[in-house]
Amino acid sequence: MFLISARRHIGNFAALTLMAFGSLSLWYTRSHEFPFSATLCLFAILIGIANLELTWSNRPLRWLVQIGDSSYSLYLLHLLIFTVLAPIPVKATLPGWLCEPWRFATLAACCVLSLATWKAIELPMIRLGNRLISRRQPQIATAQIADQKVT
Repeated sequence: MFLISARRHIGNFAALTLMAFGSLSLWYTRSHEFPFSATLCLFAILIGIANLELTWSNRPLRWLVQIGDSSYSLYLLHLLIFTVLAPIPVKATLPGWLCEPWRFATLAACCVLSLATWKAIELPMIRLGNRLISRRQPQIATAQIADQKVT
């Protein structure tokens, strides 16, 4: 949305078309390389995503919003979770075909734990910060009015 004004959106159909065009072009340019091909294709996909207006509160998309909300917790916890869970298949001598299911289970554990951390720690701290700011705002406003009367 920072690339195109928030007031002028190209519409969902055009956004999806740009995303599809960028994706197909990216696939095509892997065998027909030209300068900046990947950059241009990814730019088309980015413009499409930035202009896509979906109702994120609907049930099929709500989990994406929750993962986005907990992304900082995910960033902080993923290394710890992978460090703890990655050696388990080797130490437990699990068969090789379980490697991918174990990776997906580890990714799911990262998402679940980061969401729990967001709800248990981040969200209460955000609410506390908002309460503290809302108490301070009237004091700041009266101080600014007093400064204006003095000058």
